[in-house]
Amino acid sequence: TVMYVQHSLNQMGFNAGTVDGLMGPRTRGAIGAYLSSVDAGGDPAVTPDLVQRLYESQQAAATSA
Repeated sequence: TVMYVQHSLNQMGFNAGTVDGLMGPRTRGAIGAYLSSVDAGGDPAVTPDLVQRLYESQQAAATSA
């Protein structure tokens, strides 16, 4: 799941670093930046809500491309 989050954030321009499945400072920073960009505060952690938001964001981007 962390790898999916890292890959998704990197694809959307939020630098989560290497897709390695580890929750390091870059991944946490990228999650925080993403959450701020969508006006959703909270802990920069991998949660079901975060995964759902990323999925929906990617679907919206793919539809508008």
